Amino acid sequence: MTIVLEEKEVTDLLDRDPKEVMKIPYEEYYPLQIATLKKRFNELLPKIKVLNRAAKDKEISEVDHERDIVPLLLAHSTYKTYPEKYLSDNKWDKMNNWLSSLSTYDFTQVEVSGVKSIDGWLDRLDEAGFFVTHSSGTGGKPSFLPKAPEEFEIYDKIIRHLGEAGYMIKDEEWGKIPVLMLLQPKGRTAMVRGLNKFAEQLAPKDQIHYAIPGTMSADRQRSLAVMRKGLREGNLGGLSKMKARMFTGIGNKKLAGWMETFVKEVVEKYRGQKIFFFGPEPLAAKLALTYLPQGYNNLFAPDSYISIGGGLKGAQLPPNHRKAICQFFGVKSEDLLDGYGMTEKNPLPVNHKGKWILSPFEIPILLDEATGEFIEMDPTSGKKYTGQYAFFDTTALSYWGGIITGDRVTIDWSNWSDKEYAGPTISVEGRISDLEGVDADKLSCSATFEEYFSSEVGLEDM
Repeated sequence: MTIVLEEKEVTDLLDRDPKEVMKIPYEEYYPLQIATLKKRFNELLPKIKVLNRAAKDKEISEVDHERDIVPLLLAHSTYKTYPEKYLSDNKWDKMNNWLSSLSTYDFTQVEVSGVKSIDGWLDRLDEAGFFVTHSSGTGGKPSFLPKAPEEFEIYDKIIRHLGEAGYMIKDEEWGKIPVLMLLQPKGRTAMVRGLNKFAEQLAPKDQIHYAIPGTMSADRQRSLAVMRKGLREGNLGGLSKMKARMFTGIGNKKLAGWMETFVKEVVEKYRGQKIFFFGPEPLAAKLALTYLPQGYNNLFAPDSYISIGGGLKGAQLPPNHRKAICQFFGVKSEDLLDGYGMTEKNPLPVNHKGKWILSPFEIPILLDEATGEFIEMDPTSGKKYTGQYAFFDTTALSYWGGIITGDRVTIDWSNWSDKEYAGPTISVEGRISDLEGVDADKLSCSATFEEYFSSEVGLEDM
């Protein structure tokens, strides 16, 4: 199938019908990807300090192929290269300076006097018109991505693309489907910010329901992550262990109460109806495994949109937990929606027939797990390639979208001429850090980038 593309950038395809976009063969939209990559490089190079210095040191002045940016890819840990004591000592002016080194914007103009917490700092950034997102910080230290207004404007289009091409939401359903979420209504993680925007587009204003009250606090997440890390590594003293377990017990009791209210008041209200549900996989499993024995099953219309995501975050779940989730909500296993996302990128693969198909807005890059060398992939070969996943996010407009993840993936080109959807599929094989003798954070240029931060931003105590 040949489709005439008149767009100048691959992101211009976001203005087309999402399902039709996913039918465009890779070989036809690839030139648009490269044109966009070149434009982003030329526009961002003089404006982002760290990128500019890295390009000079590596003598890179132009790019013509995705392999050309491999030396400029940021490690997935780059967005948490600030010194830990900036958070603990309330050095928010220094955090603003650090953010500025990663962005075309000057965050140092944001007033931070009197700020005493991460949440307070993020409040100030929001008030200034920015949309900084943070990770859950499972390892004890959150990442912060300096997103600006233009990223969140384009995200509305990304939501529409994923909703219609992936979830198969019909055009006439936008603004009419009740949304139920096993989350807090407020927060600055990429997941909460993105899902809130999604819910605002999909549901009537009075039919967006959250199971957990309050705000997903960055400070609380950090404290919990540090506590759990201490428990795992055996670094907590006896009193601290006791407090940690007591704290966890109180949290579990509160969660159980919120879930009961959610089931009795919200779930019952929409029983039998078509809804959209999202919940992190561990919480969705907990909900299903708790209430299935109480007779709660097949609760909603079978064509409901049931989405889980966010990763397991170390949770140990029974092997049948996904089957339980499907029985609880009343959907087939092949209709259960999940995705492959992360704080560092906006586009998500389209979930189609049990496969994740990469969207045109994400340029896939594979690296050798041991050396970090670029793996050449032939899209016409029909072959599968396995390696460390990296990508270039073409929707990143104010920060550099080239990222090395910590994941081993397989990219399968046998689906590239699918009659329904074109494009390569991606499957996650595991974390590179689980491989013996391989340090995922030290591949390619990541170590050098830490040096750039130290000299460029003045992180003398890094």
